[in-house]
Amino acid sequence: MAQTMGIRSFIAISLGETAIQNLRVVAERKKILDQFKAISWVYPKNYHLTLSFLGNLQSDKLDDLQLKLTDLTLNYHPFDISMEIVCGFPFHQKPTTISAIISKSDELLILHDQITNMVSSLKIPINKKVFKPHVTLGRIKRKINLEKIIEPSQILIKSNVNSVDLYHSELKSSGPIYSLIFTQEFLGKITSH
Repeated sequence: MAQTMGIRSFIAISLGETAIQNLRVVAERKKILDQFKAISWVYPKNYHLTLSFLGNLQSDKLDDLQLKLTDLTLNYHPFDISMEIVCGFPFHQKPTTISAIISKSDELLILHDQITNMVSSLKIPINKKVFKPHVTLGRIKRKINLEKIIEPSQILIKSNVNSVDLYHSELKSSGPIYSLIFTQEFLGKITSH
């Protein structure tokens, strides 16, 4: 019997509506500089902070993941994240995106570490890259006249984090389409590990 492709999925933090609207304004300012349409701009409803990309998962793994996420969130209470810079990302390489960079906080780093450990415990391959929290506003399609667009801009946008979300990501020629599979609100208080 043939193995099905599974559901391309990831765990993320969804942003609050005010943060989304503020980021939309920032993206619009950058978009004005994009005279050559070098950037594929992300729809504001798709702004999120990826905690773990999971690849293609079978439905039984998704069920296991939901149970584990519920258990994990028993130890968390809401916290805030701050975005302070919009720039080309990654920084020290040729940027591939325009992103809002998120300040690393203890709460965010602990949550990321615990989600990584949870994903690994389910025998789902994990991304070994260093966690660099960011929200993608646009993807660079062509390396033409990007200097002003990728130049860092100071911002101060906060968003409350009160849940983690499991998303399905479907790749289309017009860009990815994200569908929410599951939201798990934080049910307790944060503890260190």
